[in-house]
Amino acid sequence: MGMSAAHCHGNVREFQSVCRVVTLRIAVCMFDAAFMQLGYRLSPQFAQLVVSRYDPQAKRRLTLDNFIQACVLLKSVTDTFRQKDKNMSGVIEISYEEFLTMVLCNKP
Repeated sequence: MGMSAAHCHGNVREFQSVCRVVTLRIAVCMFDAAFMQLGYRLSPQFAQLVVSRYDPQAKRRLTLDNFIQACVLLKSVTDTFRQKDKNMSGVIEISYEEFLTMVLCNKP
C-alpha cells in the first residue's frame, strides 16, 4: 500500500498519545481527534463509521492493530483521491467505474 515506516511509526505515536495505555484501545470519541492530529479533516460521524468498521467486538474502541489498519486504508484511499484531485480542492468528478476501481484497488 505504499505506507512508509515513518508514517506507520507516526500512527503508533498518535495512538499512544490518545489512548489509555492501560487498555491499549482508542475510544471512538478520541478517534476523530487522532485523525485531525494525523492531518485529516474528517467529521466525527466518519470517525464513528471507521470505528464501527474496524471494531469487530462492537465495543466502540480500536486496538492498536485495528487503528493502524484504518490509518493504512485512509492513507491509501487519500493518495488515490489526490491523484484525481489536480486542483487540491477536495472535490473530484469520476465515473462510477472509476469509483469502483478506486474502492477495489484500496480494499484491505
